[in-house]
Amino acid sequence: MGLNIKEKYTSMLEPFETMGQWWLPGSEKQFSGVLKYDPQEAILELKFIGKLHKGFAQNIKIINGLTVGGQFMTLLNCFTFMDSLRAPGYITTKAIPQFVFVGVCVNSDEELIFNEATYSCYNNEDFMGESGLKPEFQIKDGKLSEYNLSYKYPEQISFKIESFNISTSWGIELPGTGPELDIREKAGFSIKSSQLCKHTDFLDIPINSIHSFLELIIEGRLPIRTVILKSERIGRTEKDDTFHQEPVSLLWNQKISFPLPKKRHPIELNFTIHEISDEINNIMQKWSGTWQKYKPAQNLFFTVLRMRKELTVENGFLNLCRVLEAYHRIKSDETYMQPEKYEELLGVIIQAIPQEHKEYIRQRLQYGNELMLRKRFKQIYDLLPVKIQERIGEKKNFCDKIVNTRNYLTHYDKNIKSLALSYGEMIKYEAIMIIICKTLFLLEAGIKSETINLKLGNFYIPETISFE
Repeated sequence: MGLNIKEKYTSMLEPFETMGQWWLPGSEKQFSGVLKYDPQEAILELKFIGKLHKGFAQNIKIINGLTVGGQFMTLLNCFTFMDSLRAPGYITTKAIPQFVFVGVCVNSDEELIFNEATYSCYNNEDFMGESGLKPEFQIKDGKLSEYNLSYKYPEQISFKIESFNISTSWGIELPGTGPELDIREKAGFSIKSSQLCKHTDFLDIPINSIHSFLELIIEGRLPIRTVILKSERIGRTEKDDTFHQEPVSLLWNQKISFPLPKKRHPIELNFTIHEISDEINNIMQKWSGTWQKYKPAQNLFFTVLRMRKELTVENGFLNLCRVLEAYHRIKSDETYMQPEKYEELLGVIIQAIPQEHKEYIRQRLQYGNELMLRKRFKQIYDLLPVKIQERIGEKKNFCDKIVNTRNYLTHYDKNIKSLALSYGEMIKYEAIMIIICKTLFLLEAGIKSETINLKLGNFYIPETISFE
């Protein structure tokens, strides 16, 4: 039920630098080097004196190591190259791994198969909507006379994504002795598979689905904190012949922007895992399929959310228009007329065009049977729950403003400049489109319209001041 806090897990949020001895599987030759991980600078590399191979660069499947702290490591899919060559001096080599497995050494990547994983993200506790910490206190004569703090593991919330069984997992970090208490609760997700899987299977299916859903809830970037793997084949045998699985921390070059996002109180979130616990199995299974189906649109949406501070208002506006257009293209296969009839019409048109213009006209009319952007936005509007529509305003006015502004920012046609939104209005409609994107993806995940009306119906629209 709880996370085993007695084990030392490698956090993907904390930089480190460790020395050790390193070698290739099956080789007796060892070399000293330093493994460095710095998520703020996007660095994950092993650097050592000497060279592993002839030539300047080479791909090496596995490099094993033992750190000065007694930690075994496996570096997988390494790109190695000579980092410097000086005379007089030494040759230095740098290895950049795709993944680092902390706690194990293997001879082949075929040995890196697991049947259990624990995943947690930054501020994972905020999304749960419940806590095992139970404070009790008494006030006497206006002063605190008694304070008791107890802890009970919250009830597990379980669901399934494809063949993976998932449940919420909790742990408590107890303080050392001293006058100050520093008790921290940690939450995550325990993932189990009935068969042995590669680490990428855990990342691609359950972890990616859960993580993207949490990012949708928070409307922003969410760094992964830990991924811990276990296998019935990796561990040690005790004297009584019982087998003890050894946890393996997974590490990769996660790009994290600092400072990290602030903690969020559950009341600030539109949803928590606890609030949707009765429906979570259906929601997460549907979301997993939705994530795969709408991945192009959702990837762009999450990119816009992560980069909002760096993007200009115009770029943010245009990219959100692209998200909604991509979503509708995937969802709807509606065309202006039946495809076979359009091909007949196109053939008639091309036949009537002089030979030197045929290819040009064909290219111009290639997408002529697809819906116009204005109609796509009208259909998107119709998909929204009633309270979201009421907050946005009248459909035609909304669609006209979005489409006219998008067309002006794309083509800079002076004839429609007066119809485009001002800078301040674009900020307002950018916030509206973010809610629309979020609403559409939540609907696709199986969240009911009534729930979205209740949680998002009064979403914030920024009021802007024009200094022009």
